[in-house]
Amino acid sequence: MKKIVSLMAILALTLSSWAQEKEFANYSVAITTSPFGGGMNFGYNFNEKTSLNVAVGGAPTGELVDQDSIEELGDYNFRAQSSWMGMFINHRPFEQAKWFVFATGIGIGNIKSDFVTSDGAAYTANYQENPVGYFGFAARTQNVKGMQFGFDVGALYTSGAQVIGPDASRVRAIEEHMNSVLPNVQISIGFGF
Repeated sequence: MKKIVSLMAILALTLSSWAQEKEFANYSVAITTSPFGGGMNFGYNFNEKTSLNVAVGGAPTGELVDQDSIEELGDYNFRAQSSWMGMFINHRPFEQAKWFVFATGIGIGNIKSDFVTSDGAAYTANYQENPVGYFGFAARTQNVKGMQFGFDVGALYTSGAQVIGPDASRVRAIEEHMNSVLPNVQISIGFGF
């Protein structure tokens, strides 16, 4: 956590000095990357403090390393994919720290994880509740023309994954493993115009 706070402080100082003499931008477009895949973000700036962003993205099916392995499954392969879109309100509440942003909104989409055990049993954990809530904060350049950069930290709030599979005890173990709060760390590079 200290590393994230330090990184945000350094980024904030850089962003504040970089954007001081730039002209206000009504719109922005950015490419993003996060644990939920890559995305495109389209923004409308109501003023220097408040913006509406619409984002779309996802990640194709890929094999991953499950950081906290599920003991009840034994050895298994873990694959995941996602597709999503969201609408977010971003607000800069502090006059002296215009780089600091609160973000809140909703996300709609699907996050699917497949677990295949060494004995060939297949289990699927699917986050398909829609919509889900999002809350986070960020260090970003101001709503100005030209290049824009951002670093976001937040979380999606869900009711958890729906898990299906042949063994009830393994299904319960996967349900306990899958969080209802999904952390998000996002980096964005964009352009204001």
